[in-house]
Amino acid sequence: TPVHVGSGEKLVDNFDFFRNAKQIHVVNSRKHFKAVESFGIRQIAEFTQAVDDGEMANWLKKQGIQLGKIASQTFYFSEERTPKEILPHIRDAFGNPLIPGSSIKGALRTAIIRRLAKADGGFQIQINGGDNKYADKTMCREFLGGDPKENLLRTLSVGDCTLQPGETVLQQVEVNRLTDRSTLSKKFPLLHVEGIRDKATGQCAISFDEFLFDKDAEKQCFKFKTRLSLPWLLEACRSLSQHTIDTELQFLKDKTGNTVNGLYKSYNRLGEQIKELSENETIIQMGWGAGWRGMTGQLLESGDLTADLRKRLRLEVRYLSFPFPKSRRVAASNGMEQPMGWVKLSFTPMQEIKNVKQNKTSFATEGTRPIDKFIAAVEILKPNDAGPIGSTIDVALKTLETEAEKRQFALAVMEHMGKGFKKSKANVKLAAFLG
Repeated sequence: TPVHVGSGEKLVDNFDFFRNAKQIHVVNSRKHFKAVESFGIRQIAEFTQAVDDGEMANWLKKQGIQLGKIASQTFYFSEERTPKEILPHIRDAFGNPLIPGSSIKGALRTAIIRRLAKADGGFQIQINGGDNKYADKTMCREFLGGDPKENLLRTLSVGDCTLQPGETVLQQVEVNRLTDRSTLSKKFPLLHVEGIRDKATGQCAISFDEFLFDKDAEKQCFKFKTRLSLPWLLEACRSLSQHTIDTELQFLKDKTGNTVNGLYKSYNRLGEQIKELSENETIIQMGWGAGWRGMTGQLLESGDLTADLRKRLRLEVRYLSFPFPKSRRVAASNGMEQPMGWVKLSFTPMQEIKNVKQNKTSFATEGTRPIDKFIAAVEILKPNDAGPIGSTIDVALKTLETEAEKRQFALAVMEHMGKGFKKSKANVKLAAFLG
């Protein structure tokens, strides 16, 4: 489902972005001010006044400046209400949207803590005042390690997942909260966020530090609670995700009102997807929109959140008769209603990826391509020892004995060059020569 990880910025209507029919143009500030500057000092004063009056878009159009020409990106947006603010998605230095490794690792951390906590046969924690935001500090120290150098998560590294620029969309997000014990109602104003669209794909690297695990097994120097591995981690993620889905379906079961049917169907779909996962896959929720339960790992079940505990933790004390949490953020755009932040992680061993890359760049003497059976040998001639730049490649072909072999070779060359081979006049001549 759509994923949003905020950049910490806010885009403001009629300054950072403009709406034109069903398009929203996010302004590139450099292009924007360069265009205004070209009109001279008098026009700059008019521009400043237009900003104060909230008429910047109309002023730009009067000056003949096309919004699309000064935009860094343009979103299709069919909803009736124009956003007042947009929360942009975080990007790398090249402007590509990404899911930070810290966000992915945070979701994995939640799954790890929950599995360790549940495997330990329950736990009790005494809270002695302080900031409720860090109420889990004692528990995290118990399961992950008290000292940073002994922390279990030292052994887990997760890289950023970078995606293509066109993989983000503008999402209208509703906050739906219980107005009585069974009715969900939409809260205004609506939120608008830039997020990674559903079905977008990206890649990142994850690794386990086997050296630290081996040292711990040998000398008991870190006292890790477990040895993290991919199968262990996948099981932890699946268990957490299944619990989240079951909890949300139970919450929605007797509810009516806004988005209930859409959310119920969406969670049912996620439940079916868990059953269909391959052994190297899992789904998990991360990023903005996962809510209080997502951030805390759901270590406290609904029955654990007694009125007394909620008072101690100051969790919606005015609404003790309501279940907690009583609100849900829902991506509600183009007639679809979905929870935010669900992704599928598919793990491939790094060696397999290296092998694929080597196969793509090497010139095999035998292979599955039609042209391979005509190649006798390949020699790469480097101009010097510094590197491959400027190299030439000698390809020795097998002797073509018969007319049939020559025709097969010609067809293999054309297929190897691609479907557009015959469109070029030069290639048509080459094809005729080969024939």
